Amino acid sequence: SRDRYYTNIGASRAHGVELYLGWGWPAAGLEPYTSLTWMERRNEYSEFSTWDTGVPALAGRAGMRWQDSLWRLPAWSDVYLRGETDSEVKEPGTVRAVLDEKDGWLTVNVTGGIDFGGERQYRLALDLLDLADKLYTASGESVYGAGRSAAIKLTLDW
Repeated sequence: SRDRYYTNIGASRAHGVELYLGWGWPAAGLEPYTSLTWMERRNEYSEFSTWDTGVPALAGRAGMRWQDSLWRLPAWSDVYLRGETDSEVKEPGTVRAVLDEKDGWLTVNVTGGIDFGGERQYRLALDLLDLADKLYTASGESVYGAGRSAAIKLTLDW
């Protein structure tokens, strides 16, 4: 009775809205923005239907981008929040009422970098992620987010 077995879904229906808003402020090189998704999905099995499919109702990102030059090199930065609302998964044939439950989460992130080279073909970037060290699991994932972390990237375009 504690084992989980998979049942084919008879039908799945979804609806939602994706929204991106941004406003450029060229004199300061700033652009506040937000990207937001509202979505709901209903899974219908032969004897069971549910809106609790593991899809968060809201997910998105909001921040402030900056683009200008630094040491005569094209530079950019982005300070942003990223997150999701809570979600649950219910499926037929399980002994628990809720098979999987994820709390909502919000992370604070900063990224920035410079472009260089004769044709701006190189990009050096630094990402500082989850600065508040929030313990979370994104929807569709089974492992925790990395927590407070940093990544340095060197990209070459040819």
